[in-house]
Parts: sequence; structure tokens; C-alpha cells
Amino acid sequence: SGPTTITNGAYVNGNEYEHDGSDPLYPSTLADNFSTANVPTAADLISFSAHTVDTQIRLDWQTANELDTLGFNILRGTENSFVQSQAINENLILAQATGGLDGSSYSYPDSQVAENTIYYYWLEEVTTSGSTIHYGPIIAHLKLPYTQFLPIVQH
Repeated sequence: SGPTTITNGAYVNGNEYEHDGSDPLYPSTLADNFSTANVPTAADLISFSAHTVDTQIRLDWQTANELDTLGFNILRGTENSFVQSQAINENLILAQATGGLDGSSYSYPDSQVAENTIYYYWLEEVTTSGSTIHYGPIIAHLKLPYTQFLPIVQH
């Protein structure tokens, strides 16, 4: 099958201060201060997709701009549960166009995958203020080509 793509799906997770000015509650839902229905994201995500390449799954994403984006993390799980997923990149994948109106294209290979296992991936955008925005999940699995052996028949 072809690539799985998600376009512009996001929710925001942050540590905003409460109405009375007290320290933020964590994790914050942002819902007590304003609606998340039209929250602008720091990066305008154009696409987020997964492709099988040899013995790995390659994750690709593209942004239209990265006004307040510091970088990205990729999270993976074997269930459709964000809270049970884990980051697979050791270091933050730094944004290539932080503060700019230009976007960038990114690619990250996930080579720690097993054949015929379904994986769920989320893209986590980290903003310059430290809040996070999550995109996904997208679903992928490694399906290796098989070799068929035919008998040699001699006459």
C-alpha cells in the first residue's frame, strides 16, 4: 500500500498560567483559558507521512513556515495511544527555518522496527516557548518482500 498521510491535525499542550496568576497546572489542557478549536500552531504542517524503505520506516514531514518552532520529536507506539508512545529520536530534531516564513522538509529513518508489526507515529513540535503540539497518529508497518524458491527441473 502507499504512504499514510495526515494533514494539519493538531492539539496543543502547554503550561499556561491560571486565571489568578498562580503557577500552571501540569499537564495543562489549555481549555480553562481559551478554546483550542482555532489555536494557531507555530509551524504550518503541510504533510506527515510514513514509507517503508528497505528494512526501515522513513518518516517524512513538510512545513509551510516555522515561526516559533524550535524543533521536532518523533514518538512511536505499537498501540493507538499517545500516552504510551515513546520518543525514538535521541536529540531534538532542530527546525531548519525557526522564526521564518519559509518551511522545510524533514526525513527521519526508524530502523528499530520489526517485520509485520503495526506502528503508530506522532510528530511532536516543540515551540520556542517550550510548549508542544502533536500531529498524528499515522500508521505504518514493515512488510519485507519475500523470496519464492522454485524447484529446478531437469529433463
